[in-house]
Amino acid sequence: QVLDEKKIPHLGVYGSAQEYEKNRIFLLSKNGLTVALLNYTYGTNGNSTPKGVVVNRISQAQVSTDIARAREMHVDAVIVFFHFGREYLNKPDNYQRSMVNHALASGADIVLGGHPHHVQPYELLHHHGQDRPRLVAYSVGNFVSAQRDRYTDGGMVLYFKLVKKQDAAGKTAIDITDVHHKLVWIYISHEGDKKQFHILPIEDTLAAKDGAKSPPPGLPQSAIAGMTRYRDDVEEVLKYRVSERRKKR
Repeated sequence: QVLDEKKIPHLGVYGSAQEYEKNRIFLLSKNGLTVALLNYTYGTNGNSTPKGVVVNRISQAQVSTDIARAREMHVDAVIVFFHFGREYLNKPDNYQRSMVNHALASGADIVLGGHPHHVQPYELLHHHGQDRPRLVAYSVGNFVSAQRDRYTDGGMVLYFKLVKKQDAAGKTAIDITDVHHKLVWIYISHEGDKKQFHILPIEDTLAAKDGAKSPPPGLPQSAIAGMTRYRDDVEEVLKYRVSERRKKR
């Protein structure tokens, strides 16, 4: 209700069955492209769903049905979001890999995941012999959080471009280009009896330390050390390639 009042689009949770039927395939149109967005969760942290409210639970059948319906709308691309996976792992578990494979086989172009609180690998890959790549990010970590354990005190902002191309026969297809990431780190300051949470882009903040810009006021050396450690840890995690692991089996 608050998101609706603020006119912030959202998907995956619907206030009524009527709203679900109307908005279950969320369409985003921009710069000549129309993209379908679909969002699913493994659960709700043990909270019951209020009467009448619809929550998109992960279901292979539902994912396939929704992607097929989106394709019938002649969208340029389909992006699937999954809230899934075991917490505090640096690599996707078998369930994550299974659901990603299912979404790709059903026609998704991009699959983006969250929930484990750790950043996990992302990669462009070819699925089932298709000639164009698909993008998968198993977990983008924490964007904002009070967690301070190793690997949990930051996250990843993933960037990519969708480009519509046309072949000699006039058939159009979407290419995924310029895929890269930027890491963020959560700095917690104390103002009186309140905590303030600051989402700091690591690359820019560390550059400021070296004189490129002024760092955030009052940022202690311990914060610089913390975000440096986080960056080094996560960059090592991102070297892992799930597709290469599959090939070796």
